Order: sequence, then structure tokens, then C-alpha cells
Amino acid sequence: MFLLFVILILFKFGAPDEDCIPNEAEKARCIKKYYDIRKNSLSLDFIQDASIETIFNICAEFRTCAPSIECGEENKEIKVEKMMKFCDVMEYRKNHPFEDCGRKVNDRMSQCYRDWGSPLPESDDPKKTEEILEEFCMSYFGKDNCMETEVTELCGVEGWIVFKKMFLDFNKVSGRCQFD
Repeated sequence: MFLLFVILILFKFGAPDEDCIPNEAEKARCIKKYYDIRKNSLSLDFIQDASIETIFNICAEFRTCAPSIECGEENKEIKVEKMMKFCDVMEYRKNHPFEDCGRKVNDRMSQCYRDWGSPLPESDDPKKTEEILEEFCMSYFGKDNCMETEVTELCGVEGWIVFKKMFLDFNKVSGRCQFD
């Protein structure tokens, strides 16, 4: 009976993975994929399908090797779970083509879109940075939620649903805004 209790506790709270045999070459290859995703995400054009395709393909390789990163000695710089969430966003975006709609929004180049797509101003003052981020989050889809109107007018309700899900999921990865 006691043995059953111990087994259940180990199963519930986790025991070391007996099948985990560190493979340093595989781990190094996977860490390179991790950094390839990060590098490519810096120049990501969320509208262009080709840009998404590139990261999606690297993510597919990363998904298969990610367990090797978690096997053996921990690497605190590598955030496997967060990268997997990012890859989930890329997969969703790939499976919900947005290029035509994105092109329409980009071509219209409305004031709403220009204001919404502007980079956040930078500040060395932590309090000012917090204020900038708070304002950004309060108008995550533009002033008075104007991007909903913009995307719906150009791409329909379905286009807005895809757009909204992509950017809310992207926020979950970035962790910038805390939405209820």
C-alpha cells in the first residue's frame, strides 16, 4: 500500500524522466534553432506569408528537438515553454492566411493604422516606460479600438477574428499587456 502511495506521489509531482539521456549534440542543434527563431522574429513581417513560413519551418524543427534542451543540466537563458507558445502563434498565423487582408490594411494606410503600428517611444526612466506601456495596452487595437473597424471594413468579421486572435496570442508570448 505504501509503495502504491509513493508511486502515485511521484507520478503526480513528477519524477526524473527515466528516458531522458542527455545528447549534447542534439541539445546544441536545438539551441541554435531557438536562437534562429529569435533572430528571425526580430525582422518578422506578420502580414507576409513568406515571413511566417520561414519561422514556422524553424519552429517545426524546434518542436521536435525541444525535449533535448530540457534534458540534463538546465539552461536558464533558454525559455522553451515561451518559445513553444510563440511557435503556436506562428502555427495559427500560418494556418489562417492573412496576407491579402494585411495588404489591404497596409495599402489603405489610415491614420488609425499608422498610429497603431508606430513603435513605442523609448525612455530611460522606468516610471515613464511604465506609463508608455500602460497607454499602449489601453489602446492595444488602436485609439477607440479603431483597428477592429479598419480590419472589419476591409476584410470582414472573419478577418477581424483572425487578426485579433493573432495579436492577443502574440501578447501572451511577449507578456507586455495583462488582459483579463
